[in-house]
Amino acid sequence: MLHETHPLTGRCLAEDADSGDLKITRNYGDKTPEYDPFHISDFVSQDFTEVDFQHTLADILNAVMEADFHLEKYIECSADQAGFTTPALGSNAQAGGLPHDFYLLARKID
Repeated sequence: MLHETHPLTGRCLAEDADSGDLKITRNYGDKTPEYDPFHISDFVSQDFTEVDFQHTLADILNAVMEADFHLEKYIECSADQAGFTTPALGSNAQAGGLPHDFYLLARKID
């Protein structure tokens, strides 16, 4: 089972703070990695950079099938269904039922 944030709403959309309108923040097919520097100070004080590689839903589904898995079930959940709030998307996206995350159930083919 795979559970991930939907690549469309998780990476490409945000709500405009002034108007409340949804705006596109990134091209859905853009595979440029995102670099996010952060600092850990719990046990060792160190600076790190998290690298987040972007994938479309087609990339994810094709990788599962190319690894000889048989897709048995695929479910998309809105933020309300999933019980999440997404501050970047705000109420308009949530009210519109845009997918927030997805579940994929696959079985390995022998």
